[in-house]
Amino acid sequence: MRTVDFPNWQAFLQHLELFFSKRPDDREGFVFRGQADAQWELDSTLQRFVRLHCSGEDEAAVSTRLRAKFRELSAGQPDDPGPLDPLQFELLARHHGLPSNFIDWTRSPYVAAYFAYADALHDTSVKPAKLAIWAIDLSSVGASDPLEVVQGYDAVRINPRAVEQQAVFLR
Repeated sequence: MRTVDFPNWQAFLQHLELFFSKRPDDREGFVFRGQADAQWELDSTLQRFVRLHCSGEDEAAVSTRLRAKFRELSAGQPDDPGPLDPLQFELLARHHGLPSNFIDWTRSPYVAAYFAYADALHDTSVKPAKLAIWAIDLSSVGASDPLEVVQGYDAVRINPRAVEQQAVFLR
């Protein structure tokens, strides 16, 4: 993994100009994630939830229990989208705040930067030395890598914000 430090927003924008000057095929596989503190790990909300509230419990068991409770509480709600496959249900529950083992990414470095800066500005309890905008080239991820990539309209259609934010979910 390579780290690139930028002293300010302008330097980041100049780096993006270089990125966007590449051929579209050379940048097509990239996804980005913004975080308010560069010291944070790339943890899913489920990993953080288990660490903070269910120490010692199995993540899969906690996830199953949380999804079952969400299904029970959301049944018959006015905005019920109807039948969903398990992946769509999990992403819908994630959209409503249920911890999951997905980590949100975006195809847009600008959306990632927004989340890094917005979270840093809104969380006044921590003033990090650096923000982080992570980038992964999914085209370099091999078949043997244990990484599931969820993208495309069918997977995120039940979440209009995910569509607008060019969301990609990794686990």
